[in-house]
Amino acid sequence: LELRSGDMNIVDAVSFLTGRKADSGQQESLINEAVLLIEEASKRDGLDSTTLITLISYIAGKYGGSEQTRARVILCLVPRTLVPYLAVLRALGCMGTLERSLQQLLFKWIVDVYYLVENHAPVHAVYNAVFLYIDYEHLRPVVCQFLCYLTRKSDVTKYRAQKLLQLHQQLLDAGVTDAALLELLSTYKLYCPHLITIPVPSGCKILCSQHLNALLMEKIRHAQTTKAADDPLEQQSSRHEDIAPPATKCPRIMVHTTEVACVHLTVEPVGPVHVSPVVMATTTRPRSFEELCANVDRVALLTQVGLVLESDILKHVLSIDVDPTVAVHLLRWLQLSLGYEVSRFNPGEPCHHLEHLLTCLVELGEFLCEPIPIVEGFLEAFLKVWDGKTHQKAVLDLLPFLPLKRFEDLHSTVLASIEQLFRKEGIEFKYNCLMSLVELLRRMVTLEWNRRKRLCDDGNHRVSSVFSEYYYTEDIADTQIDAVESIKRLVSYAGRLAVLGLQDNNDCVLLQHAALSLCELVCGLREEYKIPVLILPPVPLVYGSLLSGSIVPLSRICACLTQYKEVLSKLSQSERDHKFTVTFNSIVLDFCDALWRNLAFTSSQRPCPSLLFTLPREVLLSCGLVNTHEKLSITHHPALLGVVKRFFQTLERCPPHPHPAMIFTQAHLRKAYLQYLLSHQMASLVRFIRAFVLTRFNESV
Repeated sequence: LELRSGDMNIVDAVSFLTGRKADSGQQESLINEAVLLIEEASKRDGLDSTTLITLISYIAGKYGGSEQTRARVILCLVPRTLVPYLAVLRALGCMGTLERSLQQLLFKWIVDVYYLVENHAPVHAVYNAVFLYIDYEHLRPVVCQFLCYLTRKSDVTKYRAQKLLQLHQQLLDAGVTDAALLELLSTYKLYCPHLITIPVPSGCKILCSQHLNALLMEKIRHAQTTKAADDPLEQQSSRHEDIAPPATKCPRIMVHTTEVACVHLTVEPVGPVHVSPVVMATTTRPRSFEELCANVDRVALLTQVGLVLESDILKHVLSIDVDPTVAVHLLRWLQLSLGYEVSRFNPGEPCHHLEHLLTCLVELGEFLCEPIPIVEGFLEAFLKVWDGKTHQKAVLDLLPFLPLKRFEDLHSTVLASIEQLFRKEGIEFKYNCLMSLVELLRRMVTLEWNRRKRLCDDGNHRVSSVFSEYYYTEDIADTQIDAVESIKRLVSYAGRLAVLGLQDNNDCVLLQHAALSLCELVCGLREEYKIPVLILPPVPLVYGSLLSGSIVPLSRICACLTQYKEVLSKLSQSERDHKFTVTFNSIVLDFCDALWRNLAFTSSQRPCPSLLFTLPREVLLSCGLVNTHEKLSITHHPALLGVVKRFFQTLERCPPHPHPAMIFTQAHLRKAYLQYLLSHQMASLVRFIRAFVLTRFNESV
């Protein structure tokens, strides 16, 4: 495009920049004039969506341009209204080809305009790609802040948590403290406290972050204020109606806005007295944590209680301003909404509004980190008409937000119906149900138990909780005893369902994972969660892992048994439960006889009776089984035969006719084999053998 100086408008300027293939000396003045014109237009009115997307392509280097020129264009990306998600996706997609300085600027722009993006779902879909930039030191602060915005409960995985903890430890070893990384760790710990084991500042999630580019944010605010002043529709959209609807209508979530009404509230009656008034409010949106704190007393939360499910800002206000009146209004609104959805639910016919409402309810529970009183009543009514398939994930995700109370009460309202559905539904339902029960137990022992313990220790009997009035009014001492018994019975209930699911589905791998997750949670109750009780996982789950044809269940259950020994070693004789000790010793002896001593299915003398190897030898012979005493050893076990074969292949001097029996008969092979297991992600087996058999084992192996 050939232009002369002084002839351009904003359209011509953008077309000129994106029409060139490379810079030339004769065009420098025109390039500068085009950028100046774009800067003036963005500062005055902001840029529309099409222009934003086009300029992102120019910044990516598709049309040439110097680094300095493209940096100036990034500072011009001031949206007039909303930012199209395509612009953000293109910006993220070109990160790998940009210079370091442009990467920083563009990432800062994405963070600053995140709340103006028209649709967050496509941006959240690239979470894994954004997480990979955590290793880039020059991008880490802004990437951590962006991940704080994006992170949801489903994004917090064990791998990502370990990655962040390793990175944090490396920085500490170098004498560096990264505040942005700590904020991301705080966000992860908010969703999954059991994965982040280090103490981190109890931040305010994404609301504590400052905007990274104050000049850009001032331009955006000026452009959008000018747009709202010039457009009557924009003015009208900043007014909210009270969320309490007439009795003849179904209350709905107002998904079109997440603005927070902070100033100049006036109430004007409309129509008859029984009709809700209209609240006329000039709405503003806090741009920083300090601004929110300055206006927190002016937030009209009662007039926007239905928006709490949609707005992170209102969730934060709800959590710091524990007003029983607001809690009552919120629960009443939820009761009306959920009750209406139950009354019109038809099995097999998805309802997008119901699914959205349940998803928002789960997010509210995760944000507040406490049970929601309305969940139990909703599930009690809904499970009676539910087919187990429609909105399955959304419904089962509500289970972790049941309260810690007497097991009989939970069973009569919710758990009995869950068990009926569990028996007739497929693998997907069984897996999601078991994982939800595990999460319910984890929340009970990490959050509710500690909250009740603090309440019991506090002479004022007060607890910081939005819904504390609904759960902490009974006698505290009796509640503490009931809590221990409820946890024990809930573990037994979940274990029974896990055994049933494995038997009905031929030891499905998914159900094995869920069952072992339960076992790992249970074995850490005393040491990790400080619950004054020792509970063994269901015995069928323990022995099922020993007899499994996969190395993963065997290794994970051995790790659980080793952890129990560490706990028992710290307890005095008077603190140990005799019944638990006898059962635990029988299990350990059975594992030792099977894995190492080659005494499975034998009549050897032992201090504790076997819980598995009690078949008479005549029965074994009648089945045609030979050498049964060694079939479950670490060299002959079906899950380890492939490991043994690979071990022999790695030896420098492999025997001409290798056989698993050689490992036990030759000391150097036995030592090398254990070392091989240690170095190939099977250390739990070796630790078990060290703990229970080879107490004087060479630590170098």
